[in-house]
Amino acid sequence: MSLPDVLFGFLPGLFYSQFFVTPMYPTIDCTGKTIIVTGANVGLGKEATRHFVRLNAAKVIIGCRSLEKGEAAKTEIEASTKRNGVIEVWQLDLQDYDSVKAFAKRAESLKRLDVVVENAGKCK
Repeated sequence: MSLPDVLFGFLPGLFYSQFFVTPMYPTIDCTGKTIIVTGANVGLGKEATRHFVRLNAAKVIIGCRSLEKGEAAKTEIEASTKRNGVIEVWQLDLQDYDSVKAFAKRAESLKRLDVVVENAGKCK
């Protein structure tokens, strides 16, 4: 099969799925769950965090390099969801092994951990 055949066979389905299909909105109740989202101060990680807060998670931990940016994201998410005291901001620089070890050690102290979303961040 030639490359044009593959592309032209693939593109109509891709086009259709991107413009005419609306995925189901997740509605699973996360009551009592503890969730960690890395890279959660911007983009997909931030929106995942917002969604978990909306789904009634007991605790959502934002792992990010900048505590200042993490706190700003926390404030914005709390304002938009009207739920305070759910989000914690923890320092995590995935390019620094000591930071990763410290984050993991801190996570060991959690009573429970139900979900981890390992969202990639941009490199320095």
